[in-house]
Amino acid sequence: MCKTLSDATLCPSCAQSIRKAGYAFLFKHRCPVCGNPVLDSSYVCPVCTTGMLAYGPYEKTLASLIRRYKFGGEIALAPLLAGLYLPLLSSLESPLLLPIPCSREGYKRRGFDQMEVITSYLARREGYAQLSLFTKHKGTQYKLLSKEQRSLEHALQLTSSRRKKERFSQFLSDGYTAVLLDDVATTGTTSNQARELLRSCFGCNATIVVLADV
Repeated sequence: MCKTLSDATLCPSCAQSIRKAGYAFLFKHRCPVCGNPVLDSSYVCPVCTTGMLAYGPYEKTLASLIRRYKFGGEIALAPLLAGLYLPLLSSLESPLLLPIPCSREGYKRRGFDQMEVITSYLARREGYAQLSLFTKHKGTQYKLLSKEQRSLEHALQLTSSRRKKERFSQFLSDGYTAVLLDDVATTGTTSNQARELLRSCFGCNATIVVLADV
């Protein structure tokens, strides 16, 4: 980040900047319902009101790291970013990680699916259950699409795999919490589409967990 030589991914100064970028540092109060960081303890946190948890706001050091990973293709940042999800996931009961897939264009550009890489790392190193339950609609030439079709071009759909759907139902029966893992949450974000799919098809209320919100 700052170009200082370091044996670690980040130098101590940049690592401290990332810690200070999180809501856990920025907000000193705690949600009266679940204990998550909040600006004012008179109000409940976003996960209690909207079902979404974020590590911090999409600003400065955190935003720069996400851009380097997502748009710069720096896959070596995956372990560092995966670690930022840990305090969020620890507040949930038996999380089942469901990564939000990237677009086909994004995959071609960087050569990997950024959320699949992070999810696989968390499953391998931390033992979390994971399941790839979503795919993106196959695209056609963008310039030939109508406005309505363009809005659906990057829309999600559930996997066609019957086995995966049955596995997901079994996870729910076993008491797991469906967790939609994404990088950045914005208005109309893909993770909201995924949550609606799960609600309509399986009757479950998933929690969205992201690195940053805008």
